[in-house]
Amino acid sequence: MKKFLVIWLLIIPFTIYAQQIPSSAYAISIGGIGQPIISSFSAYYNQAALARLQSRYDANIFYRGLLNVPTLSDKAFAFAYKPWDNSAIATSYHFTGFDIYSYQRVSIAYGMRAANDLYIGSQINLHIIHQPAYYGNIYTTTAELSLLYTPSDNLIIASHIFNFWYKLVDKNIPAIAEIALAYSFSEKVFFAVELEKQIDQPLVWRWGTDYKPIKNFSLRFGGYLFNNLYTITFGTGIKYKWLDLNLGFESQPLLGLTSSINLRFSL
Repeated sequence: MKKFLVIWLLIIPFTIYAQQIPSSAYAISIGGIGQPIISSFSAYYNQAALARLQSRYDANIFYRGLLNVPTLSDKAFAFAYKPWDNSAIATSYHFTGFDIYSYQRVSIAYGMRAANDLYIGSQINLHIIHQPAYYGNIYTTTAELSLLYTPSDNLIIASHIFNFWYKLVDKNIPAIAEIALAYSFSEKVFFAVELEKQIDQPLVWRWGTDYKPIKNFSLRFGGYLFNNLYTITFGTGIKYKWLDLNLGFESQPLLGLTSSINLRFSL
């Protein structure tokens, strides 16, 4: 009975939030806002941001426990390569589920600098839903487009459209549009807000802040409001040379506290 309950809890989020399975503990800790964050996980949140990577190689691994079920979790990996000064490519993989039911997503992304302060990006995704043998597996594809604009050194404006060919390939996966604004008040304080709209669903309002009390250490807070349910998020980040460790937590009204971790390597 427990497994069938978990399957139901997974199938519903897939049909409603096929795109919005988190892939970054950093993003989780600031309300789920990932568009202004520059890393290989930009392949998931805003592909245009890949062109702003400072290192030639960037990799992330991510883990999040779900529903206090030991065999159920989110796992993700992303790798970005920047062979040119103004553009980068990336690949990512995401897995959610267990032996009876699982959801996988394999993606290839590209981001480039289109003008002095304007960046554009795109991504193609393959979605694989594994079900019990008598149901058969499901395969489908989606595509994404993204923009990132930096009118000043302190301000980032980012937008992202997931599944822009909605209804042309698979009507079960919705189209989602997001726009985010991020502002750095100083080297220590960063603040971001984001609006997310999915077809036939209410707006999701997100906010988050990153505060660095000392060098290479961050305290992060945020939250998001969806369908009159407010989720509080928080976390920390530690950087040492080429390694970043990020912890993220979500306090959800229905599911309680969920924790996540991701490691970033940049060379």
